[in-house]
Amino acid sequence: MTDALKRSLVLPEREQHQDRVVIEARAVTSSGHVVEHGARVQPAIERYTRRGQLTMRQARAAEMLYRSWATGVEGAKIEPPGCTVYSPSGWADAQIQAFRSYENTRNTVGRHMWPLVFHVVCLDWTADRFANERGKNSTATMEVLRYGLDMVGDVFGLPEG
Repeated sequence: MTDALKRSLVLPEREQHQDRVVIEARAVTSSGHVVEHGARVQPAIERYTRRGQLTMRQARAAEMLYRSWATGVEGAKIEPPGCTVYSPSGWADAQIQAFRSYENTRNTVGRHMWPLVFHVVCLDWTADRFANERGKNSTATMEVLRYGLDMVGDVFGLPEG
């Protein structure tokens, strides 16, 4: 990504946080060419990882869960891409596998921790926002998030440490 493109997408009030701004593709043609870019601040999981609040295993688990959700749940709402590089069998099989991973993770994490893990990982809420919405202690909420992400890592078979 060029510096000129980044400068053109970053609003003046975000310039002080430019190291946390992420440039992403917003519109892609069926052939894979990016036709529209956008800027956003880093997701909460990335900020927590940079601050040392999450381990690399927890961050990797969050990324894998997000990809499963984006492909298996959100991906079911979009047209299939013009290529089949997602799995040897194609886009539909990739969506089914992703949805199964997502469901298995949801069932393993459990109904009490799942809303927190889902909102932070998939919907990009902060742990503080979740705590405030639910009337919970934000410090305890972060601890529960870490524990939930450890469980997600177990589901995906990520090595300890």
